[in-house]
Amino acid sequence: MKLRLIRQQDFTTGLFFLVTGSLFAWGSLSYKIGTAMRMGPGYFPLVLGALLAVIGLFLAARNARVDLTREESQLIEKPCLRSLLLIGVAMLVFAFSLQSLGLIVATVGLVVVSGIASQAFCWKEIGVLSTSLAAFASIVFSWALGLPLQVFPA
Repeated sequence: MKLRLIRQQDFTTGLFFLVTGSLFAWGSLSYKIGTAMRMGPGYFPLVLGALLAVIGLFLAARNARVDLTREESQLIEKPCLRSLLLIGVAMLVFAFSLQSLGLIVATVGLVVVSGIASQAFCWKEIGVLSTSLAAFASIVFSWALGLPLQVFPA
């Protein structure tokens, strides 16, 4: 009896969602949950974590089958450590540059560094994407929502 993966990336994504959602739901239990009418600070993270875990369970179960007839099974490929590292670095670049450099520069940095993680990296596409996302983020968060974010470098 072997486990056969139909779509390996979807199965891995489902496992990631399941673990992440479960951890967030478990972490929210240390806060006051409340009720649907009087939500406490732990209510929203608990609901979102549980939903993410359920989606992950569904996704992983849908893309894995127990195959009793075949002898070969598709193994889970080793993740690309370079891409994982660059995505983490991109989030850190955004987090540490948002206050000092502003929303636009931080968003461009996030998109460029995470774009380098892709094997299909293209400067032209990254330029268009980073520019449009920076403009969109500044319009939505600063102008439409009125959040007190520094948009341009000081």
